[in-house]
Amino acid sequence: MALETKERQIGDRGYTYHVTELPAKKGRALLVRLIKTLGPVFGQLVSDMKPADPKVKAGALSAINGQSISRALSELAGRLTEADLEHVCQVLGEHSEVSDEENPDHRKKLTPGAQEFHFAGRYLEMFEWIGFALEVNFSDFFSGSQIGSAIAGAMAQATERANPMASSPSESPRV
Repeated sequence: MALETKERQIGDRGYTYHVTELPAKKGRALLVRLIKTLGPVFGQLVSDMKPADPKVKAGALSAINGQSISRALSELAGRLTEADLEHVCQVLGEHSEVSDEENPDHRKKLTPGAQEFHFAGRYLEMFEWIGFALEVNFSDFFSGSQIGSAIAGAMAQATERANPMASSPSESPRV
């Protein structure tokens, strides 16, 4: 059985990212590291998902407020290390390639060295690639769960705060 590859255009430079699923052992190891690092952060978001309006279902994205995100980001800042982020980028980069509009058949592996130049000054694009790569590998783990909803809401709100022109009301957040 072959590992599935998915692609998505990310950013405004015309690059398409091709992400192949991680083999099970690598995926498991990365998932454990992510849960140990990010689990309490998402636990904070989920525990704060209490609707102010009784008509809103508990766990709904609209129940995530700025204060919840602030507490979760504070928790993240205390937990996430440069070594964690470097490890995530290295593991996901081993299974990712990038191509551009002008030469879509020429793919470049996103090795740590390639990432140094490709993402220089483009950290939002880097995090969007990481989010896409995590979606390719772990969407079934998070889909339909409160954790998945919290991640989607946090990513959408964080992206909107970083770049208010990046989303419109008709777009829905991707996990």
